[in-house]
Amino acid sequence: MAAHKKFLEEAAKRDHRLIGKQQELFYFEEASPGSAMWLPHGMRIHNAIMNYIKEEYWNREYDEVMTPNMFNVSLWEQSGHLAHYKDDMFLLDVDKEQFGLKPMNCPGMFFLKLF
Repeated sequence: MAAHKKFLEEAAKRDHRLIGKQQELFYFEEASPGSAMWLPHGMRIHNAIMNYIKEEYWNREYDEVMTPNMFNVSLWEQSGHLAHYKDDMFLLDVDKEQFGLKPMNCPGMFFLKLF
């Protein structure tokens, strides 16, 4: 138990939410729980990382895609995501249909048979 308490104390010192705020990288706002609000210093780091990733994509001959963040739940049923992640998904009722935000960084297009 003592080792576990020590581990928790050490982990608290490395809490990214506190460090990010102290270094003026980002903060979390109650109006949008779980979504980082990136500040200028954080955006510089974020953009540098994204530029590196994009350069690596080109060097390795990968193609980039971008898909919507919200799909009809029928897609999530088809893919199996709804059965596994429904309790943690953000679901919306729109015009008598239900839609869900992507529960992870899933491109979605593979389920739509675009390729």
